[in-house]
Amino acid sequence: MCGILVIHSFKAKVDLNLFRTGMETLRKRGPDGEGFWANPMQNSVMGHTRLNIMDLHGGRQPIANEDKSVWSVVNGEFYGHEKILSELRASGHSPGSRSDSEILVHLYEQMDTSCFEKLRGEFAFVIRDETKDRIFAARDRFGIKPLYYSIYRNSLYIASEAKAILAAGVPCEWDQKSVHDSFHLPIRETGTLFKKIFQIPPGHYLIADKKGVNLHRYWDAKFLNTLIDKTTIDEMQSMQQMKQLLEEAVRIRTRADVPVACYLSGGVDSSAVLALTSRFLEKKTAAFTISFDHKDYDERIQAEEMARYAGVDFHPLKVTDQDFADVFDEVVSTSETVVFNTHAPARYLLSQHVKQAGYKVVLGGEGADEVFAGYQFIQNALQSSNKKNIQETTLDQFLIKPSPKTNSLFRTSPFLALLVKVVGISDELSDYVRDKVITVNELLSPGFLRRFKYTDPYLSFFLQFRLGALVGRERFRQLLYLWMKSAFVNYVLGGERLDMVNGVELRLPFLDHHLFEAGALLPAKLLYKNDVNKYMLRTIARPYITEEVFRGKKKPFIGPPAVSNNSSLFQMFQDLLRSQKFKDVPFFNHQQVQLFLDKTYKMNEKKRTKHDPLFFMLASYAVLQKNYKPGMH
Repeated sequence: MCGILVIHSFKAKVDLNLFRTGMETLRKRGPDGEGFWANPMQNSVMGHTRLNIMDLHGGRQPIANEDKSVWSVVNGEFYGHEKILSELRASGHSPGSRSDSEILVHLYEQMDTSCFEKLRGEFAFVIRDETKDRIFAARDRFGIKPLYYSIYRNSLYIASEAKAILAAGVPCEWDQKSVHDSFHLPIRETGTLFKKIFQIPPGHYLIADKKGVNLHRYWDAKFLNTLIDKTTIDEMQSMQQMKQLLEEAVRIRTRADVPVACYLSGGVDSSAVLALTSRFLEKKTAAFTISFDHKDYDERIQAEEMARYAGVDFHPLKVTDQDFADVFDEVVSTSETVVFNTHAPARYLLSQHVKQAGYKVVLGGEGADEVFAGYQFIQNALQSSNKKNIQETTLDQFLIKPSPKTNSLFRTSPFLALLVKVVGISDELSDYVRDKVITVNELLSPGFLRRFKYTDPYLSFFLQFRLGALVGRERFRQLLYLWMKSAFVNYVLGGERLDMVNGVELRLPFLDHHLFEAGALLPAKLLYKNDVNKYMLRTIARPYITEEVFRGKKKPFIGPPAVSNNSSLFQMFQDLLRSQKFKDVPFFNHQQVQLFLDKTYKMNEKKRTKHDPLFFMLASYAVLQKNYKPGMH
């Protein structure tokens, strides 16, 4: 619901002019108001731009406790705050507003860093404790709300977006390790494409005090451990429990002092959320759907039927590849990272449509595939679950028998070839990764490649995670865990920036941690049954959704390929990648890129489509170089 910026200097006063420059970059996230606080020494400064959703006339931030020794800024929502406010008043606190953000400083006074036990929702926050002389900052359990930080010249910078930190004085440089990683797999959990700028990972908090700046984990996804948990699960009892938790997760997210709407596709996830939302809201709600001019990707008919079935207003938005081309520059700059397909521009245009219709809050279906194991890339592992896991794998299973496929993978990355065999990555996914790496390596400059000659990006990707979170878990759970800690945060949940730049807050009931924790203990037989994926969710939602949605197959939210012969996007990519803007990107072999463009231009559409993500990636780097002008040292 907001944008936050905090600067804490360990040795001097904060430069307020640079602080205000950083705040300007966050104005679109919070167009309804701005707040500011600096301590007497002026070495700690907090700023907040507000999107009015709760307690429209109160709740101005930063918020202080009663004696002004603790200050906080919050982005997001804390659910169930009315009950907590009542409990706080009963224990002697005097909250100054009805805002959900009000609970934080008082809970912190009572519980210190254990306050997460009471916090439920999508949030990122920063607390300044003057008495303890420390900064306490945290991000929600799944990383729905972003939070970046940097340590530069004896100062700590924390903000909702990296661009605010850059504008406040931290120099902009490419992080070459993250750039290299981005060509293979998602960048590190703590990383960004910019040097010296990091993310607080999901489920972590940061403490900055006299001991230094340190990250601490307070929550992690704990999936069913088949080596330990042999409990028999009753299907009907589990079904009832998950139904109640889903209903509660939706109900508490409909609480707002402004109208609430929903994002809607033709799938079961968003349809279930819409159906429940319409039940809990007193006023008629609305469904917003994006419609593509390509029948294989357009779900308008199914969505319109579902909206009619739920009795809500239907707001479709038809978009073309020209629309995507028109907003591509803004989308990449807002995202602050690489865009891989039309998912991002579609999301930007849809949230813009929501804003124009007068809504600030929408509920969505993201997270259902994490709770109910719905992704296509895990289906093979899900169907054959409980047969192998990391701890039970024998030594001979680690040995890779020669074959054309494994030999090729081994040359790409010995660790990737091992991971494909042990964890069970699908042939389709591993082939895609291998082919992409081969192509990308031809386009990178020799000097850049030499720098990472002895680096295995797949090994470094894997080593950032806790082995204990994977041991004893079924293969599909292992894949889900790796996905949630990487692409899910930076790709799926990265859409938050595209909503917030339009002044729209997305709430995700499936990522309620009570619902997720219960779902993480469900056996595979209740997730995939009778040849039906997301069996439990479909069964729970069946009374509220259309028959077509109930029987429909999983489709990712993605638009048509961008590289068709007459595509405005493809022509834009060709022009952009032949321009001086792209030649300024320092880590490509630009002669080889030109040859690649000439080659793909002559390909038929079917062959060219496999390069679709690569075009988006190359064009994203051109836009980032043009708008952020990062150096490389």
